[in-house]
Amino acid sequence: MQYLNNFRGGAILAILFIHSISTISIGDSLFLSVLSKTLSGATFLFVMISGYFFARFSDGFKYFSYLKDKLAFVLVPYVVLSFPAAMIYVLGFKSSHTWMDMSWFGSLSSIEQYTYLLMTGAHLGPLWFIPMMVMFYLFSPVFFEICNKSLVLPVFVFSVIVSFIIGRPQFDNSPFLSFLYFLPAYILGFVIFYYHEVLVWFSKKSVLLLFLVLFMNLALSIYFSVVDNHVSVFYQVVFSFLLLAVFYRYYNYRLRWLDLFARLSFFIFFIHGYFSGLFRAGYKKIDYSGFEVLLVLFAFLVTVFLSLSVFVFLKLLLKNKTKTFIGA
Repeated sequence: MQYLNNFRGGAILAILFIHSISTISIGDSLFLSVLSKTLSGATFLFVMISGYFFARFSDGFKYFSYLKDKLAFVLVPYVVLSFPAAMIYVLGFKSSHTWMDMSWFGSLSSIEQYTYLLMTGAHLGPLWFIPMMVMFYLFSPVFFEICNKSLVLPVFVFSVIVSFIIGRPQFDNSPFLSFLYFLPAYILGFVIFYYHEVLVWFSKKSVLLLFLVLFMNLALSIYFSVVDNHVSVFYQVVFSFLLLAVFYRYYNYRLRWLDLFARLSFFIFFIHGYFSGLFRAGYKKIDYSGFEVLLVLFAFLVTVFLSLSVFVFLKLLLKNKTKTFIGA
């Protein structure tokens, strides 16, 4: 099952790369445009793997034990690592936001502001993901009941329809709507677990099929300027499935670096937004026309390096308590 770990490591690197692209204005860079369109659904990969592991370990499921585990190893690190970002807004050091109504936000008490930030993840770009995942944790008894082979496919089809209807919320500003949009990714993990033989069958032609899907998505993106965020769910489902099939076929052995990033994936997800934000602010102050690709690669490599460096520092500081406080 090593391909799953490699896949998760690759997924977190894809998320870091797409966020590195977001630090600049792409401009006329065809290379970055292609990568942006290809990796636009990197989070879909992460949610799909979460669904797979839920289905795989659903035997003996106990709701409160499950929530206790998620509280200890996901929510506590979320609170700890996101605290500085939240304080930047609560203490008034930053008075602008991409989508949040700052006038309304300023009318709240400090406790209300902090609570709102935690419930939405609005204090740091990538953190919208955690409040959304909390929805999956809270509804886990429902997912446990769905972990029945006769239910998985009908529920999956229904989830795709729902996702198509609502589309991905702009700026990911609603945990509940994000939950509905990414629901097919989670249930797709169930499908792959219960119908593993389908993954095996497709893996034989996975590279060719993945290339065709990427080409079609790129062609449609160029022709229609941007693929509608309602329609994109179909691409995300097929792309995620075929990419996992590629990993199953060609990378089903331990790859040291991907294994490392897989084990640190939640910590890296928590921390990398700080570095992406710094690059975004810094790049606004310079004229980088013609150097977009180099700056994105620089931001990506430095973000990876700094994320790993912070982990090593905190590991030395916290020792055997790192899992509790930073999720790794």
